[in-house]
Amino acid sequence: MAKWKKYLAAAMILFLLAGHTTPFSRQAEAADNILTGELTGEESTPAGEEYDIQDYDTQDNAIQDSAGDQDLDPQDSAVDQDYDLQDSAVDQDYDPQDSAGDQDYDLQDSAGDQNLEDIFQEENNEEDVQEPSFYEETFEEDDTQDQSFPEDYSEGGTQDQSLAGGSTEQADENVNAEEPLLAEDETAELVEDDTEELVDDGGDGNYDNDDAFAAYVNREMNLTGDLASDTGNLEGEETISEPRRKSSYASTRLTGTNRTLYDLLREEIRKVADGTRSSTAFSFSLEELGIEQMSWTPEDLGVESILVYDEEKGKNVLSSEANSAAKGILEEIYGINILRLNKALLADCPYDLYWYNKTSTVSLKGGLSYSLGFSYFTDGSRLIFKGPITLKFYVAPYYAGTETFTVNTEIGTAVSTAKDTAAAIVMENRDLPDYLKLDAYREQILSLTSYNYNAAYNTATPYGNPWQLIHVFDGDPDTNVVCEGYSKAFQYLCDLSSFSSGDFRECLSVTGKMNGSGHMWNVVLLQDGRNYLVDLTNCDMSMLGAGDNNRILFLAGAQGEDCEETFLADGSAEQGYVFHLAKGNLRYKYDTEMFSCFDPSDLTLSEGRIREIIPPEDHTPGNWEISIQPDYESEGEEITHCTACGIPMTRPAPKLVHVTGISLEETEAVLLKGETKALSASVLPADASDRQIIWTSDDESVATVTESGVVEAVGNGTATITATSNHMGFQASCPVSVTTAVDGVSLNKNSLDLYVDETAFLEATVTPLDASNQAVTWSSSNPDVVSVASDGSITALACGSSVITVTTADGNNTETCEVIVSVRTIDLTGATVTGIIPKTYIGRRVYQEPVVIVDGTTLREGTDYSISYSNNLYAGNASLTITGKGAYTGSVTKNFAIEKACQNLDAKAASPTLAAGQTTTISVSGAKGRKSYTSSNPAVASVDPDTGRVSAKKVGTATITVTSSGTDNFVKATKALRITVLPAAVASFKAVNCPNTIQLKWTKAADANGYLIYRDGVKIKTITDGNTLSFTDAKANTNGARYVYKIVAKASTGTSTLSKSVTIYRVSRPEITSLVNQAASKALIKWNKNTKATGYQIHYSPKKDFSAAKSVTVNGASSVSKVIGNLTKGNTVYFRIRTFKTVDTIKHFSAWSGVKSVRINN
Repeated sequence: MAKWKKYLAAAMILFLLAGHTTPFSRQAEAADNILTGELTGEESTPAGEEYDIQDYDTQDNAIQDSAGDQDLDPQDSAVDQDYDLQDSAVDQDYDPQDSAGDQDYDLQDSAGDQNLEDIFQEENNEEDVQEPSFYEETFEEDDTQDQSFPEDYSEGGTQDQSLAGGSTEQADENVNAEEPLLAEDETAELVEDDTEELVDDGGDGNYDNDDAFAAYVNREMNLTGDLASDTGNLEGEETISEPRRKSSYASTRLTGTNRTLYDLLREEIRKVADGTRSSTAFSFSLEELGIEQMSWTPEDLGVESILVYDEEKGKNVLSSEANSAAKGILEEIYGINILRLNKALLADCPYDLYWYNKTSTVSLKGGLSYSLGFSYFTDGSRLIFKGPITLKFYVAPYYAGTETFTVNTEIGTAVSTAKDTAAAIVMENRDLPDYLKLDAYREQILSLTSYNYNAAYNTATPYGNPWQLIHVFDGDPDTNVVCEGYSKAFQYLCDLSSFSSGDFRECLSVTGKMNGSGHMWNVVLLQDGRNYLVDLTNCDMSMLGAGDNNRILFLAGAQGEDCEETFLADGSAEQGYVFHLAKGNLRYKYDTEMFSCFDPSDLTLSEGRIREIIPPEDHTPGNWEISIQPDYESEGEEITHCTACGIPMTRPAPKLVHVTGISLEETEAVLLKGETKALSASVLPADASDRQIIWTSDDESVATVTESGVVEAVGNGTATITATSNHMGFQASCPVSVTTAVDGVSLNKNSLDLYVDETAFLEATVTPLDASNQAVTWSSSNPDVVSVASDGSITALACGSSVITVTTADGNNTETCEVIVSVRTIDLTGATVTGIIPKTYIGRRVYQEPVVIVDGTTLREGTDYSISYSNNLYAGNASLTITGKGAYTGSVTKNFAIEKACQNLDAKAASPTLAAGQTTTISVSGAKGRKSYTSSNPAVASVDPDTGRVSAKKVGTATITVTSSGTDNFVKATKALRITVLPAAVASFKAVNCPNTIQLKWTKAADANGYLIYRDGVKIKTITDGNTLSFTDAKANTNGARYVYKIVAKASTGTSTLSKSVTIYRVSRPEITSLVNQAASKALIKWNKNTKATGYQIHYSPKKDFSAAKSVTVNGASSVSKVIGNLTKGNTVYFRIRTFKTVDTIKHFSAWSGVKSVRINN
């Protein structure tokens, strides 16, 4: 019977994961193990969790799911290959309710047929149902790699599930993984290989994507674990514990690089699941995998050819034989097998792969696309494994991002957000006693979410999915929930918590009917065996149980013989409970399955409400009332009820305290008749029991006082207000003075017309005539026109108007009088005007400062007159007109002259000193007229009359005059400049090597009276005669040295700014050491060697003056002899030789040697 209950509980929990309202309870822990182990592959592997390998071409392998054949689909009722927990048909399904001896995986079947343990060892004999192989190939067990299928994952499993399938070609034993890929001189082209795709073509035994996501939520939020245990809850922790992960048993069967790939992929897949990574394309270099490149020849692979021609693609592609052989080598050496890797990931982390679209259809591509990183030479001579290994997982549409191979990260992050929010609530309330902690969870859930009426009333609205729990804690006000969300959220917070009071035992999530409709709620179990109902759905807002501070259906129990409280339930667990509420009755009836999942005693509500688990210090008192009256001699008693549980609470009422005195804040008060003022009195001590005060006035014709101490002034005079304590009669007094307020003021005149300097008097009358304060103040709106004194006398100061205002002392009443001031007029025709002087043009209007006197009085501009001008901008005749204003009328006009201004002319030459032949320009500023230019000595320096360009002609000085013509507003202006002309540079300057010196020669510079000679930047000679045209430098005698000479002409006006330079290399002349007639018609000439030379030049001629001479060049400083042939017998031949040094293609010659001759006798 216990085993029957266990399997039934598993079926019910899987039913809930599919979106129904049955709770995923911790009390079904045994059933959870079945769900997470035997059915999902976490601890065992169902027979359907295999791949069917179909080769589409020589490159691609595909695992294709044909939809609805191997899926774990809890709602599928078709007669198919599904793991269908609701299917009652006799088919290939896992049917937890089927007891027939058929092909079902029957959780209730006790017959020795196709049960859960046997299915892995038997093959399906039906022709149309092919159980696919787990791997593409079978692998023989050897000393290096265990190729058997893992043992049964369940804790009690002992079977060795060996693999079945076809064989594979093994790699050549001579393949050398260390073989170099290319020699340095090889240049063959590498071409990338095609990728492969793995698609599930039969059910793999895992949930579909939505089921996997639901399981992922359960695992992430610790819904499937015992969170009340020491390792599961948040007791004593400052941060959230990591949820327990699904086992990684399948990975233990992976070896080598396949295991490395598994570890790297699992970490990245986890990031995709929790929303911290969007891409589902993963690429790993060989370096990351810790392996090296490999290459093979066809012989290494045991194939005829690496490439085969693909007619459809129109090119050579990798042959399937070479592909299979290379993969076999990689598996043998490195353990690389993508099919095994993919299967291990699906077996170990199906929930993290909730987004993975492992199936493929006509309209939607799915599965896994991968590339091992093969390349090959285009001539087919070598196949290379160089990586990277790339795997791309297709994403199910609901979870897909905006691009291929991406997910919507908001889904994963929503789970994390909900998890963190719930953990924060638990941490915030962890120190509270049990009841207050539960009550805090109630308050938090009701504040975080609201009821989703659309889901309740609209059958098209999704209902009962894993988002119900997430929506409570996701912080989004638009994501509301139904009863499932309220119930699961309350249990989730309880499961995360540790209860320190020792009263709380467990929180159940139960399902059933409420008033005939499906509903989910909670039952809270206490350690002492009492149980109470919690229905947060009906505690929320305007629900039926929302009264009593939203607690009517919070920890509510049943009616009992000794229980007289309201809003408790009638009935029993089996019959159901009815709560009689003010807004109507609520009937709760458990689903039948609840009595299989839970002990019936746990579903039975205890009598009354939960109270005793609240420590006395944690009760929340209401309003205290006196039950026993105290007096001044003895204490009394107060009573109230806990607002949380209603338990009565009492406390002593202290003895009454005698009054010892009384005081007033105000010691005196002044009021106007009709005003009121509240006096404040204090009874001493502050905790006196009788704090009543009696107020009295000794003259109510002046002031009255109310029972609360408010004084009203009723007549002029003084009254004393007294405060007397009701107990003991202590008194305090305050004198109050009452006066009559002013209600208005009037003037004897409200308007006046005055001339300047006239005075008048205004009289003010304050009403009522008996007003206490008759004082007034005066003001003028325009005191420059009319002034007013404190007694009301006014004086007219200037033409204009002003309003005189009188104001009572309290500032509440005013009256006004408008005063208009004018003057008697005077004609300005006979006025004396002085101060008019001539002006000079300044480029803007000019003004005068006249002095106007009438009858000895100097008038004020702006007040007595104004001035206007005519023609006061340019040079010429101008005038001004003085026009009277105010007391003055008429006008007078005066003329004055505006003279022409001087030009601020300035001129500068760009180069005031020039060498003969040079030019310069003149810049001019300040010229207002037309510019022209003249020279005082055009023979020395001429100037263009229009442009001002100066040309230096010869040595001397000249004055250049710049003229700016006069204009209408400016007089003519001139500016003189001095130009100095220096001699020009010499036209020619040469340097020649002499036997022991260097001689300089130049042409004469015009008007020069001397020259300055520089060698290498240093002046070596000053020549004072302008006709001297050469100079011999006896100190420049270093053989092979470079000398740079510069010559500058000077004259009476100064030294020229120009110069001429020449560069020469000093080359010593050679000497002929031997000259003989050596052979017939030949002469041998020898000379001394010059190591600084580049070569030698020989002249020879039958004439002594070397006319018609011939020349021979000998290159190289070391050559010191030369045979000259073709000489005429009987002639005397004259020879001379000189050295040369070549620098930058220029030959620098030495002086000629002495002449020698030889008789040609032979």
